[in-house]
Amino acid sequence: MSFYSYRFSVPANTPENNPVVFDCPINEKWITEIWVGFEDGCAWMVKVRVNYGIRRYFPNNPGEWIYGNDIFVPIREIIQLPKKWESIKVIACSPGAKYEHDIIIYIWTSEEEPLPLEVAMNRLVKGLGL
Repeated sequence: MSFYSYRFSVPANTPENNPVVFDCPINEKWITEIWVGFEDGCAWMVKVRVNYGIRRYFPNNPGEWIYGNDIFVPIREIIQLPKKWESIKVIACSPGAKYEHDIIIYIWTSEEEPLPLEVAMNRLVKGLGL
């Protein structure tokens, strides 16, 4: 298992129709968990999407973004990337924000397919909303 940490700055007043895009390189083929962190002061104005290429992974509902203030949003989902040495894309905007804000991305990965027990536990935790 590997762990990656990325910190990105989202410029003030970045519009939804022209977001900033950040690459998060990953050396393994499996993502087991992603956390998106918003610093205090984001005031729910900084918005994030997680993509692989043009495919949006999170959030799942069309037209929406992940957003927050002084919070980490956990995404507990097993994702198989097409191959090793890939990058996921973090797409961010901040319409109406008066200041630049940082977001933090934590990614846990695995070299091998997660065990069935791990998959079941992740689904259980996700279903419980934890």
